[in-house]
Amino acid sequence: MSDKPSVVLKNVSVFIGPKQVLQEINLSFEPNLVYGLVGPSGGGKSVLLKTIFGILSPSSGSIQLNGIRNLTIQFQEGGLFDFLTVADNLAVQILGLKKTLRELSGNERKAFFEEVYSAAGFLNLIDSLFKYPHELSGGMKKRTLIGRAILSKPELIAFDDPIAGLDPINSRIVVNKIFEIIKTSRPITLISFHNLRFFRDLVDVLIFIDQGKVYAFGKMDDVLSETRVRNFFKYRL
Repeated sequence: MSDKPSVVLKNVSVFIGPKQVLQEINLSFEPNLVYGLVGPSGGGKSVLLKTIFGILSPSSGSIQLNGIRNLTIQFQEGGLFDFLTVADNLAVQILGLKKTLRELSGNERKAFFEEVYSAAGFLNLIDSLFKYPHELSGGMKKRTLIGRAILSKPELIAFDDPIAGLDPINSRIVVNKIFEIIKTSRPITLISFHNLRFFRDLVDVLIFIDQGKVYAFGKMDDVLSETRVRNFFKYRL
């Protein structure tokens, strides 16, 4: 088997209670590509991500994570610990919740803080390192969550509608930071979104999901030519 990271889904179906929310999904994901997941709300995008990341279990079928040691996902809401500063929220990715930066010994604290400080600088969060989540704007919270992605150095990363609730300026900032992460580390990247305008130049492969099924998969222009997809994006371009 190749050591090159990959994700392979074979005939994956998921039921939540009596309702089938994914229907026999067959997909494969390779490194150095950005996969965009689009489709109506409730169509199965978030469920698919949660299933790939082991938060939900397939009712049938299989998921293979080949050559993947680290993986991380950013959800639409939440994820920050209210009782931790931005610095410690970032450090959670490398320290866990057992210790904060202040509780480390001198040399160890210096080493970890330098790593956190570098991520904060990349995300324009230096001035907010010692603030708590309730003191942050929506865009700053999103950037803090992205910082965790940097620190985990994942082979597989996913963003579940990362600009939901943000104004256009902050949306562009967040998307640009995601692009910089991907360009630098080249993980397998999955992004679900609704606003094509911000992601059109970022995505290599577009996947349209509705009613738990994959209706289209391929290059952006090819998928957008499908009638169902074109109708979905009619008022979103």
